[in-house]
Amino acid sequence: KLVPGRCLCGDVVAKIPRSLYARPRLAMQELSIATDFAGMDMPMFALKGLGLPFAVTQEFCCEINSQAMRFLRHNHRARFHYTDVLRRPTVWPNLHIYIAGPPCQPWSPAGARLGGGDARSGLFFASVEFIERALPCVAILENSSFLITYLEGTWLKAVITRLARAGPGYVVRYATMDTRAHGIPQRRRRMYLVCVRGDMGLTDFEFPQPLPADGLMQVCELLGPPHDTDNPARLPHAPWHTACTNVRSARAKIAVAAEAGSARQDEWIVAHQQGQKFNGPRGARPRFEWPCLLHANRMGYWIGRRGREATPEETTRAQGLLAESPMWNVAEPAL
Repeated sequence: KLVPGRCLCGDVVAKIPRSLYARPRLAMQELSIATDFAGMDMPMFALKGLGLPFAVTQEFCCEINSQAMRFLRHNHRARFHYTDVLRRPTVWPNLHIYIAGPPCQPWSPAGARLGGGDARSGLFFASVEFIERALPCVAILENSSFLITYLEGTWLKAVITRLARAGPGYVVRYATMDTRAHGIPQRRRRMYLVCVRGDMGLTDFEFPQPLPADGLMQVCELLGPPHDTDNPARLPHAPWHTACTNVRSARAKIAVAAEAGSARQDEWIVAHQQGQKFNGPRGARPRFEWPCLLHANRMGYWIGRRGREATPEETTRAQGLLAESPMWNVAEPAL
């Protein structure tokens, strides 16, 4: 069964396994994976959480940020660590899964949206080239949903055409999914490009369907317990003029909604350090899910009814890491 989606490889429809270990031809004792632009390497946390009945070996991870690399070394056990995708090996035999999230600023509204005019756009093709040469069984590329419509879709079509011609050929499907629709209260619309090597003979892939409303988590479920020091009237410490203005703006909107009888009682969040480009000309508004979590928003998020900033642990839960507490081992400003 296939769900609605778009495919730009003629009549080819991408097919990847619902479960990599369910088919006899894929019976295995070990699954190999490699990640580029790793960040916190959330795919590795996800694989650990699945409880697969065989070992998962991370062949390599690549990440340029030194603090993120320290985090990776202490939380995962990759065989090799690289800091530059343009210098790490481009051939890796017998690799099962390759996952990469190249920089999204060339296409994202959070960046300048220069597209191919942004030097970082070429890093996407570093991942494409790795797939062409290493020929992993499955590859997953994640990026801004705006990449789909860049140059009226011709840019993405060129990527898919290259992958369709690599080795025995890849069958490709893509979809835009929002993290919020799949349980975690973070508004994060991303494009996922799923590529399967043509000789795998795999079937029955479906992109996950959105959960029903009663299956979605609320912000309060990700927060630590209330504390005596919580103060809803508190403002961020001076001289953070932008932060104070944003919190006041969000509170004012809550008050207006209360007068109209339409105020929500849920916990709310505001990206208090972001300027007008992020929050809009009318000022910050209260959000009832985390805004898209960005490295650029290093100054964190303000928890409205608690009157404090979100902790690193709470923000990590908003990225889906619910059952495991990572070892941070990085400098405080990097958290």
